[in-house]
Amino acid sequence: MSVVFLCPGQGQVPRDLGDLVRASGDDLAAAFEARLGPEAFDDPLADYARQQAALVAIGVGRARRALEVLAEPEHAATFGEVVGVAGHSLGEITALFVAGALDGPGAVRLAAERGQAVQDARVPEWEEAGMLALSGPTVHDHIEALLAEHGVELANDNAGDQLVAVGRSEALAALGSQARELGLRAVRLETTGPSHSSYMLPVVAPLADAVHVAGLTEPRIPFWSGLTARRAVDPPTEIGRLIAERVRWRETLLDLVGVLHPTHFLDIGPGGAMARLARKTVPEVAAHTLDELDP
Repeated sequence: MSVVFLCPGQGQVPRDLGDLVRASGDDLAAAFEARLGPEAFDDPLADYARQQAALVAIGVGRARRALEVLAEPEHAATFGEVVGVAGHSLGEITALFVAGALDGPGAVRLAAERGQAVQDARVPEWEEAGMLALSGPTVHDHIEALLAEHGVELANDNAGDQLVAVGRSEALAALGSQARELGLRAVRLETTGPSHSSYMLPVVAPLADAVHVAGLTEPRIPFWSGLTARRAVDPPTEIGRLIAERVRWRETLLDLVGVLHPTHFLDIGPGGAMARLARKTVPEVAAHTLDELDP
């Protein structure tokens, strides 16, 4: 028996973000306050640095709880050893904590630096951009033609029936209309920036530098990269590049199963989005959520 942890990114932002950071752990809340100030608890959505640090603080707190839950006798025999970890986008920083490459406060600080790098790179053109979720059983059959025709990019390959495109709002609207004519579902996403696209190229170098400065240690648990969909070999470079390139989540899940042969996935985030994607892509592996095990 073995389990791989899955760490979500920014897909779901709880309303009570500040309170959840305080509850995530004293050391995590202290790191959040030291980097961003006490006022950040009251308005954690004010900027990218606050939001990303808050989400990682919550993620690390939940990861700690997940490790405690799996150590309980009733779960230890079922799940066995944690043999790997992967994070979706921002969730890679939480995954570095799970892997043992970064401590909890360090993960919070790195998330703040990631958010600050995004904030510093923001330009007016971002206001004209957005992200569009595309879903349906034939979405992969049509995506390359749609991207080329409308001049947009693929941001996330989440599952066999779920992709996310990024580009100018006008182009996304036209793409969405054509996608619906093809029988696909197209939904505009509420996002804080056109992530995983060429819009983010100015963020790559400062983010890679921030990961270097964070002082990662050798992971004790294998850490998979969403950039390569393989076990990470150069986390600073891979995490830096990923912010401007597509998240290869579907391929990451397939490679995790092909290499590690886990019997279980555990989605540590609220909402269960990572577990749902795992069930679509690798249904032969049981996918659970932390909230199911620890209601």
